[in-house]
Amino acid sequence: MDSYITNLGYLEYCTIIKRLNRFTVLTKIGEKEEKVWLTNTGRLNEIVFENNIGLCLKIEKPKKLRYVLVGTKVTDDEFCLIDTRLQMECFEIAHQKNLITWLKDFKLIKRNIRVNNSLIDYLFKKDNDELYLEVKSAVFFDGYYAMYPDCPSLRGRKHVEELISLNEKGKRTMLVFIAAHPLAKAFKPNHVADPILGKLIKEAYSKGVEVHSIKMSLKPNGDVILKDTDLPIEF
Repeated sequence: MDSYITNLGYLEYCTIIKRLNRFTVLTKIGEKEEKVWLTNTGRLNEIVFENNIGLCLKIEKPKKLRYVLVGTKVTDDEFCLIDTRLQMECFEIAHQKNLITWLKDFKLIKRNIRVNNSLIDYLFKKDNDELYLEVKSAVFFDGYYAMYPDCPSLRGRKHVEELISLNEKGKRTMLVFIAAHPLAKAFKPNHVADPILGKLIKEAYSKGVEVHSIKMSLKPNGDVILKDTDLPIEF
């Protein structure tokens, strides 16, 4: 059952002209061409493409760019939430509202935990039970699966290796994939984009790292909806 998470505020429609680099997209907002910020550094070829419709959020204190691209159109009523920062914020709000059953009763203790040479996103705690949790954005969509990653990721490999290492030391660990494409029916690692990382994710699960996937969608009015807290996973 769909659950309301939060509202991002007023979003402006834009038409995507082209991606300029990892962090910038050229768009048209109204009658004016506008360079907008992109927080998601994946390739995003299936969702950020010429003439697709996007949703932009105005930056309150702009330095160079006035807008950030937060969503891309999937259907008339649903957009893919592509902004990785907002995905994390919505994940935290969903946890605070007890919408994520497998995190119920866990308290968020700290963000960005240093583990060797990596930063793990979260440390949660329930009684004396500590949980190290890493979140990954799964925006690639092949027509059925939400997938991660959409290009080779050395950083992603390192994070999964650290979770495996923590787990082998007796720590409870979890890997969460945010399926941001509203039409996704299941999640699976993208073995084609990064076979090493795909193998590591499967290894992590086999060694006891807990793996979950949740699905979100973005509405044109700014509402973010939690559509599934236990999206099926295939390895």
